Amino acid sequence: MKKDKGMLHGFDKDGKSITILSDGTIIKDTSIKSMVGTSKHRFSKRKLIALAIMLPLLIVGIAQATAYLYYTWNLTLTASTPTIQFLCWANGTKQNTLSLAYNIYASMTVQDLNSTWGINNVGTPRTAYIWFASVTNSTPISNVTINILSPANASLAVLQTNGITNIGEASAQSWTCAADATGETIAIYITGASDVSNTVVNLGLKTIP
Repeated sequence: MKKDKGMLHGFDKDGKSITILSDGTIIKDTSIKSMVGTSKHRFSKRKLIALAIMLPLLIVGIAQATAYLYYTWNLTLTASTPTIQFLCWANGTKQNTLSLAYNIYASMTVQDLNSTWGINNVGTPRTAYIWFASVTNSTPISNVTINILSPANASLAVLQTNGITNIGEASAQSWTCAADATGETIAIYITGASDVSNTVVNLGLKTIP
């Protein structure tokens, strides 16, 4: 028995706690087993409280793992003119694109030995490439030949195809485009098939800036 302010505390033979008051009154309490159960119940509550505290921390940790940093950057573009351009023989106009129109005749060849536009290089000599990029309909065409000629009329590059079969930059022909204000000539030969119709042939021209 343990004495506490005029009261005695202890256990009976069944393990139940009892309290004897100063006037002799006996107060029985729950068993030790019940107390242990109560202790376990209280421990479970503490676990729940701890889990409730930890859960937001876990959520914050996950959010930090998938967070992003956003950066800003820009492209500064300066207006510039290519050193190699198409040159109009008639008035000296220069431009970066070219469109020429010709008639096509069945089983006949159209020759334009000096088209209205040439190729001009105002910079240092550099390699240029020319190729057939695409064609809307190759059936009307038997042959197309593009010949790039120097100011001295020497052949620099010849691009040729039968029926426009070699499409793409892989079939490009190259030459050294000289620094000459006079410009290089574009000679064109087009042979129509036995049955002709309208079509468009697109060409590519490439060089370093």
